[in-house]
Amino acid sequence: MQKTERLIKSYNEWETVPASDYLLDLHFGNLNESISPHKISSLIVLLDGIWQTQLYRNGDAAEKISKSIKKKHNLIQTALISLPEDALQNHPEEVFKAAQEIFPIILRIRGLKQHYSFASKYSHWCTRCHFPIVDANARKDYKKWVYFYSDLLNSLTTEEKQKLIKIDKITQPKNYYIKNSLLRILDKIFYTWGQNLET
Repeated sequence: MQKTERLIKSYNEWETVPASDYLLDLHFGNLNESISPHKISSLIVLLDGIWQTQLYRNGDAAEKISKSIKKKHNLIQTALISLPEDALQNHPEEVFKAAQEIFPIILRIRGLKQHYSFASKYSHWCTRCHFPIVDANARKDYKKWVYFYSDLLNSLTTEEKQKLIKIDKITQPKNYYIKNSLLRILDKIFYTWGQNLET
């Protein structure tokens, strides 16, 4: 647990990284805002720019994805609203089912490379508590990652969960504080761990 706490602190100490989370949290807002046809384009540009999902490398990818999400936003809304807040921990099969409905709207666009990293990040920020973030290398194993995070959440005691939430809260820069779900905190931990492995 001490190593985990250090990873959370390290993520939050960067300031610019929590600032990016703050901007995404602010603009994605609640579930309805995150899939509002009036905001889709701006959210795609923001997410691609801040979290470097590489859409810009693929010509009009952002434009095509925006149109696809707008066209199917009612389907996405229905899939997301059906998920209980605790679905990742207690009903991972429902999270994976929702992903199977949402991801193709972004991934199966004629003439467009599959941007799996963007699909998982966009879905993640729509609710912050259901969809694990993965890169393109994990695209065939998303079910495995959903169940991995579900098992991880179930393995934590109530006291451990409360401790992670507290550490995240007290170490965030005050100007960029947001109330994070356990999934967001776990994503911070694995992101920082991965960055440390690369250095």
